[in-house]
Amino acid sequence: MTFSTAWADLPLRLASAVILLLVCGLALWSGELVFMFLLAAILFVMHWELAHMLTPLSKQVGAVSGTIAVLTLILVLSNPGSLKGLVYLGLGSACQAGLYFRLKWQGTVASFCIFMTVLYLIALRASSGLEMVLWLISIVVLTDVLGYFAGRVIKGPKFWPGISPKKTWSGILAGWFGSGIGGWLLRKSLSFFSSATSSSSMRSNSLLNA
Repeated sequence: MTFSTAWADLPLRLASAVILLLVCGLALWSGELVFMFLLAAILFVMHWELAHMLTPLSKQVGAVSGTIAVLTLILVLSNPGSLKGLVYLGLGSACQAGLYFRLKWQGTVASFCIFMTVLYLIALRASSGLEMVLWLISIVVLTDVLGYFAGRVIKGPKFWPGISPKKTWSGILAGWFGSGIGGWLLRKSLSFFSSATSSSSMRSNSLLNA
């Protein structure tokens, strides 16, 4: 494999990472409703891809899985903090299991984790604000980018060939380690920016009140 062949998809990966950050940042600043629509779209796409991985011979399974996921999300959000919401979440995950041809229980767990991630992001935005959600999304992007570079450079044994043929242990570990350091640095930067902004606002108020 030549150098140009090994890195042929690099521009696409970098472009997708930048677009992901821009879209998520815009959705965050556009308000809660836009952010929830974005999360619903992500939920649909992730279930689409999961269903096609576990039931590769069906052309319709992705659309069915994604639609069930979005309907489940609507039902859960319509019943916040109630037993009904948990029941709907369980039923939604069970319906997903019925669509999978192989690895049914693993797929059900993956579907449940996707749901919980989406619900956590909604709750995180409501409780901790925009900066914390953007920080978390940045860590995800950083993990993917670092994992890509380390996997291509270091290579080594595959992580889970049956699910992700190209992913290696070196990429997984480098992504985790690098995102940990990057996340810490980014959090420090955001904290410094918030402190500086607060101090500037306080000085401005003092001058106006003087």
